[in-house]
Amino acid sequence: MTLPPAPPPAPAPDAHWDAHFRAIVDSSDDAIISKDLAGIITSWNPGATAIFGYQAQDMIGQPMLRLFPPDRVREETEILRKIAAGEKVDHFETVRRHRDGHLINISATISPIRDAQGRIIGASKVARDISDRQRYEAIFALSPDAFITLDRQERVSHASPAIEGMTGLPASAWLGLGLDAVVERLNQGSDAASQIEGSATLWQLARGEHSLPLQRRTLGQPEARVLSLRARSSDEGLVSLVLSLRDISHETRVERLKSEFMATAAHELRTPMTSIRGFIELLTLRDEALSSAERRHLLDIILKQTLLINDTIDDLLDLDKLESRTTADLHLQPLDLVTLVQRELAGWSQSPGACAPTLAAEHGPCWVQGDETYLRRALMNLLSNARKYSGDAAPVAVRVAPHPNDPGLLLLSVRDQGRGMSPEQLARYGERFYRADESGSVPGTGLGVSIVKQIVALHGGRLEVQSELGRGTVVTLCLPRLRTAAPEGPGAAGRTPSEPGPTAP
Repeated sequence: MTLPPAPPPAPAPDAHWDAHFRAIVDSSDDAIISKDLAGIITSWNPGATAIFGYQAQDMIGQPMLRLFPPDRVREETEILRKIAAGEKVDHFETVRRHRDGHLINISATISPIRDAQGRIIGASKVARDISDRQRYEAIFALSPDAFITLDRQERVSHASPAIEGMTGLPASAWLGLGLDAVVERLNQGSDAASQIEGSATLWQLARGEHSLPLQRRTLGQPEARVLSLRARSSDEGLVSLVLSLRDISHETRVERLKSEFMATAAHELRTPMTSIRGFIELLTLRDEALSSAERRHLLDIILKQTLLINDTIDDLLDLDKLESRTTADLHLQPLDLVTLVQRELAGWSQSPGACAPTLAAEHGPCWVQGDETYLRRALMNLLSNARKYSGDAAPVAVRVAPHPNDPGLLLLSVRDQGRGMSPEQLARYGERFYRADESGSVPGTGLGVSIVKQIVALHGGRLEVQSELGRGTVVTLCLPRLRTAAPEGPGAAGRTPSEPGPTAP
């Protein structure tokens, strides 16, 4: 019987390779630790000392559990079970304890160690301290700005959650991308004028202090989103480049509206000023040739234009004041809308023979929590517009009633029998300085409805308008209804919450 040849002896370890391997392990910033199947540490590199604070002589021969907080002990049992089964534990994020007692967030990869016969005899563990990364990620997660960090190989190592809201791509879709791919993704959806011209542009941006605006089109959004892109480079550590994206759409829109507003305001003030200047020059140059009646007529025009300038400035100041206020700035108190309307109508000034506004009020409580001065101002503006556009002979109807579909709202509506508005005019209703009358025959600053909208918004309500050419307009204030009993006070004079509101014929 011939026996099979014995297997060749295992090659002797290459001393040169062993020293080379040891040098790599010792120079690593990561903790590289080995242990047997009982969890006893058999090797410990300087990187482990730097992370956990223990020297090699303190830990070799000790159980790995020495690094575990009490609430993490069960993890070791599961790790040893997987290792014994030949499984690898990859990028496991957990918590371990430093020598001084503080906790460390780590990311660990644990692999089986086999002997020359392929038997599993232990495990190797590579652990990285990710405490700083998790702190940064927590900060990034709270920031409305989006951050992208690239490693030394110029690949994305981290993207903050805000990136999805700005680009439509989740943070996970950015991980691992090279710099050129990042540029390509940022250019997707961007206007042609704000395209990034290659990765070199980002490095140039990192060397300066300026930012690069990106205008991105998003499906379903009427306006382009404007992003401000900044970059910072680093010559040290694991990060080579940090990109930050800030959504400046609101600031850009505000600046544009401010510019448009200033241009429009200047035009609105320049028109009457030009008229005043012209008539003053006429009075100066031709005073002796003008009759007394002509002189009086010109002075009346100058006075009218001066009052228009004064009204425009007053409305601009009121609007600015309203836009800078919050609900906390209002003098809120329980108010009965019916009583408020009755008082306003009782003091309403109108031309002799003009048709007086009428009031119709539903029976039942009509209480709101409101600022009486501002709500009266809103009602006065609506009544004034209704009268100007419908004329003295046409009726103007005011109605106070609960919302038919929302019991939490009360409606204060003003209906006129004026010329009405086309759909195009209706779409612009409430814009600053916009007047549906293009002839100039209807006086006004074009700011009244803007003021009403701000007042209603401060009260937590909304403005609704219905109009049809030739059939008039209905403007409605929808205000939150106050259902609790209102105390006696200036806003509740003459009625109690339980009394029904009067109804005009």
